[in-house]
Amino acid sequence: MSVLREAAGLFGAEPDSGEAYRKLYEKSLEGDPDCGGVLVCNYMAGEGVTHLDEGRPMVLRRPDGRFTLANFLRSTLYSTLATLKIGMDILAEEAVEIRTLTGHGGLFKTPVVGQRYMAAACNAPVTCMETAGEGGPYGMARLAAYRVTRLEN
Repeated sequence: MSVLREAAGLFGAEPDSGEAYRKLYEKSLEGDPDCGGVLVCNYMAGEGVTHLDEGRPMVLRRPDGRFTLANFLRSTLYSTLATLKIGMDILAEEAVEIRTLTGHGGLFKTPVVGQRYMAAACNAPVTCMETAGEGGPYGMARLAAYRVTRLEN
């Protein structure tokens, strides 16, 4: 995001973070279904599930791939769900049926975009509450408050 905002700055544009994320997330929906052959490994840090001890962010493409902004963004957003997808595949192998998921966090701050990618990655419908964009800590606090209230009634 910082590189794209820096590039916009070269042309005199200085979008705030919220506007930049919204426009770029929406642009990603214009990408090819296969991301034009663009592959993003989005690990900024290690990931135990995939046995990477350290981050190795990479962008790869086939020589004949369509390296467009929309495909780059689409691949980047899908890459944020890679480890979740692996976990969902493990659950499926164990015959765990997922009927619906609820999305929360920054990915869901822009309506529809995060839901579409997560639904595709997890092969399940994804719903979001109005507070979906508030992120993990806020979501966990809401769940804890719900649980406490539910136990009191």
